[in-house]
Amino acid sequence: MAFDEFKRYEDEESPSRLLLQFGEDTTAHGVGNVVRKKQLFQRLIWLGLVIGAICATTYQLSEVCIKFFNYPSEEMTRTTYGRTEMPSITLCNINPISPSKQGDAQQKQNTYIGVLTMLSYLENATKLNRSDAANSHVFRLLSATGLYEHDENAPDEVGTSFQDFVIGCTFDMQPCGINQFSKFVDAQYYNCYTFNGLNVNDSLVSMSTGPRNGLSLILYLESDSDTQIGSGIYDKLSNTGNSAGARVVIHPPKTFPSPTDMGFDVSPGFSTSVSVRAERKELKGLPYSNCSEDSLTAGTAFRYTSEHCMKICQQQFVIERCGCMAPNLPKVSDEIPDNITYCGYLYSDDYAASLDNVECEDSALREFVSDSRNSEKCECYSPCSEFSYRTALSQSFWPLDYYANSFLLTYVFNHPNYSHLLAYKNFQQLGYSDLGGAIRRNFLRLNVYFEDLSVQENVEIASYEFQDFFSDLGGTFGFWIGVSMLTLCELIELLVRVFYFGVSWCFVRKKKRSPVIHVSEAPTRYPSVSVIGLN
Repeated sequence: MAFDEFKRYEDEESPSRLLLQFGEDTTAHGVGNVVRKKQLFQRLIWLGLVIGAICATTYQLSEVCIKFFNYPSEEMTRTTYGRTEMPSITLCNINPISPSKQGDAQQKQNTYIGVLTMLSYLENATKLNRSDAANSHVFRLLSATGLYEHDENAPDEVGTSFQDFVIGCTFDMQPCGINQFSKFVDAQYYNCYTFNGLNVNDSLVSMSTGPRNGLSLILYLESDSDTQIGSGIYDKLSNTGNSAGARVVIHPPKTFPSPTDMGFDVSPGFSTSVSVRAERKELKGLPYSNCSEDSLTAGTAFRYTSEHCMKICQQQFVIERCGCMAPNLPKVSDEIPDNITYCGYLYSDDYAASLDNVECEDSALREFVSDSRNSEKCECYSPCSEFSYRTALSQSFWPLDYYANSFLLTYVFNHPNYSHLLAYKNFQQLGYSDLGGAIRRNFLRLNVYFEDLSVQENVEIASYEFQDFFSDLGGTFGFWIGVSMLTLCELIELLVRVFYFGVSWCFVRKKKRSPVIHVSEAPTRYPSVSVIGLN
C-alpha cells in the first residue's frame, strides 16, 4: 500500500474513527447515546448508566459462573420393577459361647488369664494408682471378647456351629443349607452365618413377594442345657448379651456385616417376619460429588462400603497410635505381624503395658471421632452405586402348645442328622413337663421376604447444566446491556478491523523507514553531425 493511499485509509479506518462508528451503529443498549448526544452533560449521564450496567452485568455474571462451577446437583427418584437380588442376611446367636461348651471356655480363660493372674494384676494396678482402668479391664477379660483377644481360635472351639444353630432353612419354598451360607467371626458374637454371603457364586434372586417366597429359618438358641450348673458371670460390658435370641443384620449382598453396630435382635418363642424393600442410590461422581468406584474394600473380599472402609481406617489409626488392634473393628488385612496383638491382651509379665494398651485404645478411638480431619484422610467416599434395604418387623407368638410335639418331631427328632444335634441331645435328656414353654425358650422362627419387587432408585442429576448456564449468560447480557450474539459479531468485526489497521500501519511505517537507493547514469554523448548543403 502506497504511503498516500495509507494516509487516506488512516483517515477512514483509524481506531478512533472505528470506535466512533461502532458506538453509533452498535445494537448494544446505551452505547449509541454516549456517542450521539450533543451535550456533554447528556453524554456523561449515559456514560455513567452504561458503566453501571456493565458493573451489574459483571457482578451477575460472576454469580452465574460461581453457581455453574459449584456443580450443583439434585436427587431424582424413580421406581423400577423386576427381579430383585436378595440382601445378605447375617445371623448371630446373642450368646457367643455355646452353653454346652461353657466349661471349655472357662478352662481356656483360666489357661490364658487365671484367677491368680488377675488378682496380681489388680494388686499391681492399685500400686500404680490405676485401679479403675484395671477393674474395667478385668470385666473385659472375663467376657467373650476378652477370650477372643487371647485366642482367635475360641469361636471354632466354643462357639455355636451352623448345624446346631440353623436347624431349618427354606428359600423360595426350596430347602437350603450350609452351601448358601458363609461364616463370619465377630469378637462379640463369635460365629455368625451370612445367607447369600461371599461364598455364593450366583446371586440369589427373589421372583415373588411374601413370606412363602423369601427366606424362612428355624434357629436353635440352646438357652437350656444340661451342662449349665449354678450361676453364670453377668457381662456388664455387653448391652446385648446375657439374654436369649439372635442378632440379625440385613445388608447389601457380599458386603461386610457389622452386628455390633447394625441389625436388630429377635426373641425366642416368636415368629418374626421382616418385610424388605430395596432402594438403590446412584451418585453422578466428580465434579458433582465425591464417590468411590471401588468394587471391593481394599485388602478384603467384601464389596466396598463407606462404613467398612471407615472401620478399617479406624483400626489402622489405633494400630499406629497404640501398636495394638481394637477387637470390635475389622482387621486391616489378613496378614497381621505377630507383634501386633489385641489391645485387651493381658501381658502377665508386664501389667503396665497391658493397662497402657487398653487406655490407648479408648483414647485413640475418641481422638479419631472428635477430629473430623482423621476421617477426611481416610477418603471413604460413598459408593457411586449402592443398594440399601428398608425393613419392617412384625411378631407373633410361636409355636402354639397344640403344635409343640409335631414341631419337635419335624425339626429335631426327624432331622437327617438328628443324632448330632444339640437340640436332640438336650430335649432327649431334659425331661420337660412344659414342652411348649421349653420350645419357646430355645427356638425362634425368622422370615425375611420382599414386600414389593419394585426398587426405588435415587439418582443424582445435575441441577444446573451447560444449557442453563448458557441461557443465564444470554439473559444477563441481554437484560443489562442488550448484548446478543449479533452484538458480539459486531464487536468481533470491530476487533478485526482494528487489527487489520494495526498490521497495515506497521507495514507502511516499516516501508517508509527503509533507505532509498538512487542509481545515476552518465549522460550519453552523441557525435556532432554537420549538415552540409549540396548545391
